[in-house]
Amino acid sequence: MNIDYLHMIKLRPNDHFAIIRKILGLKIPNSKNNPLQPSIEQVNELKKHVQTSSFFQSLTPYKWAQMLEKFKDLLFINKSKISDQEDRADILVQHIIIRPQIKKIVIMDGHGRFLLTLLKKLGLRANHLKITVVDINPVVVDWHKCFFPKKIESIYDNIFNYEPSNTQLVYMNFCGLGGLKGQMDLANYLAKIKNSAIVTDTDTNLNTKNLFISFSTERRAKNLTKGLSRPIHERADKWLLLDTYPENTWLSGLTKPYVAKKLLDGPKNNFPTFVLNF
Repeated sequence: MNIDYLHMIKLRPNDHFAIIRKILGLKIPNSKNNPLQPSIEQVNELKKHVQTSSFFQSLTPYKWAQMLEKFKDLLFINKSKISDQEDRADILVQHIIIRPQIKKIVIMDGHGRFLLTLLKKLGLRANHLKITVVDINPVVVDWHKCFFPKKIESIYDNIFNYEPSNTQLVYMNFCGLGGLKGQMDLANYLAKIKNSAIVTDTDTNLNTKNLFISFSTERRAKNLTKGLSRPIHERADKWLLLDTYPENTWLSGLTKPYVAKKLLDGPKNNFPTFVLNF
């Protein structure tokens, strides 16, 4: 039976995954869409399959991850990215495990690759945490609302509106920062949260925010290397005082020292992950 008519009958789980496979495989002529984000065509197609959307929405977060794990090739076309996603999710989960006061996680995502990895690493703990996925692209938010479990909060918002606290972990997972404005928005955000709640990092004995930042040093985020990534590669200890760079970098405007500890380099050393210490 043609997949376009499957919505007329009660579908099995494998049927829903077949529909998602078809949607993710849509060829969009002359598209300039970021391949890591859902396209309007993909979202509109998913909205036609109400039964499929309802199926995924009805799952608990951990059940959703369990089922998606069997079909993760749908989301991970490039298998080399899987280990990097797992490494970054491991860092967050280990941070959360030893800090049971954390009750909420705020992240960003595209089709759901990082959410899948994070939920899998959290295990059943995922069902008892509040997880919020934010994005400033309404098309991406629509995909999240149609494809993610209802228990996952999907919001049209800017992640810079969310501050880390003793009970809330914020993970900024940037593909790009939108040029100079995005870079300055991050600098202003760091300055704004400098007096928010801190926790003691037992490994370093430094005050640590529940804030993690990852970004690509390719594509739109490549200018970030001028203020953060390139100098780190020149330091053996992999630590960096973020206020030590010229005023024309994206970090101008910060008024006190911030220490970024690099936790990962990422694939090809171009997707570092940092935890911010203050």
